[in-house]
Amino acid sequence: MKERKAGARESAPCDALQGPVGVGNHHLAAKVNVTKSSLDQMSDSDLEQTAERIGNLANDNITVLKTDYGVLGTDVTALDTARTTFAGMKTSPREAAAARKVQTASLAQLIANVRSIFRNELDKMVTKLRKTNSDFYNGYFAARVIVNRAATHAAPKPPTPPSP
Repeated sequence: MKERKAGARESAPCDALQGPVGVGNHHLAAKVNVTKSSLDQMSDSDLEQTAERIGNLANDNITVLKTDYGVLGTDVTALDTARTTFAGMKTSPREAAAARKVQTASLAQLIANVRSIFRNELDKMVTKLRKTNSDFYNGYFAARVIVNRAATHAAPKPPTPPSP
């Protein structure tokens, strides 16, 4: 997915968590050491896991983030919301493809049901009009004929030979 760029507010917890490096928390800094370009290059699953990891670390360190770096709980919530939204969008194309396959599979049965309605109900109703409204009757059954014309394509024109 190309539309996965985090806004400034969503990346604030990540940027701020890298800050405690100056006070000697190298372990925390290593867990959140990501750049915007590395986020762009991550696979969808890795991106989601990274956002979850950073969100959890931000929640664990929210007091320090709030007092020293101005990161609020709402910033961490925005990151989690963006991650959840992304997770839903990530699976949407596959779910849509599965839904289309189910609909296509049931199409034959639905067509058979419609044909049955025409044959067993509508055609019988129109048959009653055969004598009283023969034009309508003939037009109705003429319209019910399925015309399956094969596609025709014009033959491609041969290329003109180059002039000597």
